[in-house]
Amino acid sequence: MIPYQYIDQPLSPFSFMAILSRRFVLILVLFVVIIASVMGAAFLLPPVYKSTAKVMVNYEDEWQKLVNLGVSKSNYDLIGTEMTIIATRSIIEPIVAELKPESFVDNADGLLNAEQLQRLAVEQILNALEIEREKETNVVSISYEGKNAQLAANVVNGIIQQYIAQRPRFSRDDKALEYFDKQISDIRGRLDNLESNSLLYKETENVLSPARQSDILVSNLADYDRELTRVRTDRITKESRLNVLRERLRSGNEVVVAAMESSNSLSKMEHLNQLRERLTQLESRQNGLKLKYTDKHPDMIALNSDIKAARESISREVQILIEGEETDVRMLVLQENQLAQRMNNLAAQITDFSRKEYELGKRTIGIEDLRVVLSMLLRQREEAQLAANKKEYLVQARILEDAEVPRKPAKPNKKLYAAVALVLGSFFSVGIALFIEYFDHSIYTVEDAMGSTGLNILAVISEADPRQLSNRDQAPRRLMTEKDQVHS
Repeated sequence: MIPYQYIDQPLSPFSFMAILSRRFVLILVLFVVIIASVMGAAFLLPPVYKSTAKVMVNYEDEWQKLVNLGVSKSNYDLIGTEMTIIATRSIIEPIVAELKPESFVDNADGLLNAEQLQRLAVEQILNALEIEREKETNVVSISYEGKNAQLAANVVNGIIQQYIAQRPRFSRDDKALEYFDKQISDIRGRLDNLESNSLLYKETENVLSPARQSDILVSNLADYDRELTRVRTDRITKESRLNVLRERLRSGNEVVVAAMESSNSLSKMEHLNQLRERLTQLESRQNGLKLKYTDKHPDMIALNSDIKAARESISREVQILIEGEETDVRMLVLQENQLAQRMNNLAAQITDFSRKEYELGKRTIGIEDLRVVLSMLLRQREEAQLAANKKEYLVQARILEDAEVPRKPAKPNKKLYAAVALVLGSFFSVGIALFIEYFDHSIYTVEDAMGSTGLNILAVISEADPRQLSNRDQAPRRLMTEKDQVHS
């Protein structure tokens, strides 16, 4: 018993040992029960296996430049970011899909649908996942605890593989690419619209190649102009020759047609030349006969008649030549008119083509500028693509240790459980004994009696069974106080 007046005072070692001795059985029973309970739980709990892997994360050029320039490394220490990325759902979900959600969540009763199974499996992995950084290094330790040793190793290795595979896209900045894609799409749409309109106009107006067609029209016009000039020159020449021939015929002069001025008919020219030679021969013969005969001589008459016939033949041939020349002039005039008409038509075509070319230019204005802008945007997008690809690999992860299948369970730790049981059993059993002693007001010793009554003890009378006199020291004793003596 602890007297009330001494409750707030510390116990002496002797009193503490007396309490332990008096409550030894209780303490022992509680101690054994606690030890047995804790160790029983340690042996009954299912084993939990822990698989661990280590990954080294390196930051390339850009981050190193910042460090070399004297920037505080702590401001750019991104290991915490990498640890957060590892524990994201985008990393875990492919692993759950590969290893099957049923491997993590029990769905024997079939109450969970596929989406619920997937979500619960991901949450279970995240709860059992442990990611730590090795002290003052770029090494990250990834651990997973599970009841299946092989599954634990597969989960850790899968997380590492997914992290390495997906890490570049987390650093990728697609905003610039999205901007360029939008601008390129807009420019291409406008360019396609203009080109479609211009192509439709070309097909409708038959303007396929403006520059080439314009050159052809101008070249044809120049050819027609040269041909018209030649025909006009020939016509004027023939008209002049024809006028000369007519004038000579009217004046009665001898018509002489040079070879170069003759008709294009070679046969007529040869026949005319033969007639002229015959006339020359007859006139030469006439001159010779005049020396011998008079004009009334039969030979002279016959010769004059032949000369007259030859001259008439020449006149007829010259007339035929004149008619041929007139026909040629008329043909040249007709040809000249046709060429002039063609030139007028061609000039009208050129004028109309110029109008079409102008209309086409109005429809195609801005196409070249849009092509230049499109080319510039494509080049800038390629540069942005290269920059984004480079940025993806500024962070590189390397596996230092793969996760292996654990041979021994990490939990429960029987040694730890035993130590905890010893400490817990000791403190709990002693604490219960002290607690019971605190509320126990029974008197066990002389000091208890004196402390409870405030009276002095005169004697202590032992109550003994005669049969147990030999064991006097073990018999219970009755305490007598001064008050008891007065009553006696």
